[in-house]
Amino acid sequence: MIIKHQKETFKNVLYLGTHLGIYRYDDTSSEWRPFANNLPTTTVMDLSINIPDNQIIAGTYGRGIWRSEMPSVELAPYDIALLDFENPSVLLSCGSLIPEIFVRNKGQNSISEIEISYSLDNGPVNYLTRNVSIASLDEENIILDELNLASGEHTLNVSVAIENDAFSSNNNKSIRFKVNNFAEVGATNNFENEQDNLLVEAVQNSTALWERGEPNGVVLYNVGSGSNAYATNLDGNYTSNTKSHLYSPCYDLTNIENPILKFNMAFDIEFDWD
Repeated sequence: MIIKHQKETFKNVLYLGTHLGIYRYDDTSSEWRPFANNLPTTTVMDLSINIPDNQIIAGTYGRGIWRSEMPSVELAPYDIALLDFENPSVLLSCGSLIPEIFVRNKGQNSISEIEISYSLDNGPVNYLTRNVSIASLDEENIILDELNLASGEHTLNVSVAIENDAFSSNNNKSIRFKVNNFAEVGATNNFENEQDNLLVEAVQNSTALWERGEPNGVVLYNVGSGSNAYATNLDGNYTSNTKSHLYSPCYDLTNIENPILKFNMAFDIEFDWD
């Protein structure tokens, strides 16, 4: 047998897979009742509940996989859900960031006020109150305060709450993202100082290979200007089976016609591999 709880149901709906099919239970009925809505009466080996599509999926013994619509459940009097982030919506942002979240009223009654708490990089928790007007089952975007962030990787944790909220399990979201600095158009970056650092990203569980400094390899050992460069390895080969990104700063090109990006590059390609 296998049992599954339909999350965030006011009457705690349960589904039980048995040798005789699927049974359903909630706090109102207080008993197990057969649930055979387009489902076979056979041995059920596995169950999965799809909340967004309101469906239950059953894996049976010898009869394949079956899918069925679940009955509508009574909404809680009050329930707010944090669905996702509207901003940052990509993994890389430029300069300051104005976070924006997407919430849904999953309760019976309208919501007029939301308490929001958020923290950046596990730092101090900030608190906001937003006056809203969200009817039952409606959704709304909420803009938070602007964040001025240093270049690099950050983690934003956000939680929402309302008075008499039925479920706290759908109140929290977290997102990891990177922030890049803006640079002046027309300026040359020779990578001579720490403030010239570029944003480095490891890809596909690789190691972030790019490093700034004086090249000292057998093949690559000089630079186009100054004394420093960025290299995947300043004094030798890079690690095999790796992938690493190096980002230029962000540039505002809206007032420039036919912009051109120029850089000096040297490389040593391994035959049939790179």
